[in-house]
Amino acid sequence: MIDDGYSCLLNCNSRDTSCVANLSKEILYQYRTIPTILQLEKPLEISRITVSMPVPFVSDFILDNRYKRDFTIEKVNEHVAIISLKRPITGPRTEVIRMTVNTKTPYRTLITHNIIYIEVHVSQYEF
Repeated sequence: MIDDGYSCLLNCNSRDTSCVANLSKEILYQYRTIPTILQLEKPLEISRITVSMPVPFVSDFILDNRYKRDFTIEKVNEHVAIISLKRPITGPRTEVIRMTVNTKTPYRTLITHNIIYIEVHVSQYEF
């Protein structure tokens, strides 16, 4: 279940080898709305991403470089990360944050590659 968004999962016919070999298993879209923030004393949590993979698998959460100026990822543990706003932001504007989540075996072999888009609508008002 995805709060405030939706998820597109890869569903392959077992005979379609190119589909089965594709490591991109999910594309996740989320939507958030925040007010204009003129002062930010500590990072503001925008989204919490949880990977549903059992131990011993590990996940790497990677924020696309173009968003690193305004947003940050804090890895809580091997399966959870928090995306936060780290600078003041004014609206009206819309930011579409792109990140990837790579899940790997304990030996660091990639088993899934997921893409996440978080659309953040910034109001022109401070509320």
